[in-house]
Amino acid sequence: MDRRIYKNIDLITVSKYFNLYVFISFMGWLWETLYVFLNTGELHDRGFLTLPLCPIYATVLVSAYLLLGTIKEERGIMRYVGSSNARALIYLCLCFILPTIAELLVGAFFLGVFDMRLWDYSALNYNTAGHIALEISALWSLGIFIFMNKVFPKIKSIVFKTNARVSRIMATILASAIFIDLAIAIMNAK
Repeated sequence: MDRRIYKNIDLITVSKYFNLYVFISFMGWLWETLYVFLNTGELHDRGFLTLPLCPIYATVLVSAYLLLGTIKEERGIMRYVGSSNARALIYLCLCFILPTIAELLVGAFFLGVFDMRLWDYSALNYNTAGHIALEISALWSLGIFIFMNKVFPKIKSIVFKTNARVSRIMATILASAIFIDLAIAIMNAK
């Protein structure tokens, strides 16, 4: 195969994963907004960006997919686990660890760099600096397990069916909008 074809395939794959990432970020924002609305009765913007995106959701979910796949796919380290029960248990445990690390790092980063707390779990038992809490990590774990095995394959299938050219154009527009939004958010946060 010609090297140009490999480059083109890589760009197509990257653009489709990026579009998937943005879509899941949007779903995360919807989830956060709905959760807060149901608990407070008020609409609050639930993110650092002005765009309706919560990238931590996409970071965790796309990372889980790239590292673990779904239970059926047996990607990454999961292909070395023989028993389906053991695979499900290990998958669930890893789905606990990924978001816990992400929330700890992102929470500490925003607090340290921008003096901004995007979430606060200090009212919950077994929390660490309000950035992570045992019950939230457990909920993340269960949510990721269900999402990755029931919802993610359908979303991925829809996003990956997008025409290659359309996918690249969408990714370029979305990346530009996110970059501008991020730059504005950083300037406003200081």
